[in-house]
Amino acid sequence: ANPSDLASYQLDPVDVNAELARTTAALEGLAMETLAAPGKATLEGIARCLRGGADVLYLVAHGALRDGEPVLWLEDEQGRTSVTRGAF
Repeated sequence: ANPSDLASYQLDPVDVNAELARTTAALEGLAMETLAAPGKATLEGIARCLRGGADVLYLVAHGALRDGEPVLWLEDEQGRTSVTRGAF
């Protein structure tokens, strides 16, 4: 996930091209679905891929513990930050 407004959270952008290159090389020969385009690394997008039968989820995103609760900086459909709780 590389939301367009990470700077407003004082976070550096993810080098998406470098991450894709490393992942593609490491998983050569395996079918992959990537959510690297802006607005694709949403919670719903990730859930859709998992429901489709993914065997491996490789997630690159910013995360933190806030008051002991995990949160991820995923994206919304417009490619902006959607701070997503890790616990329900």
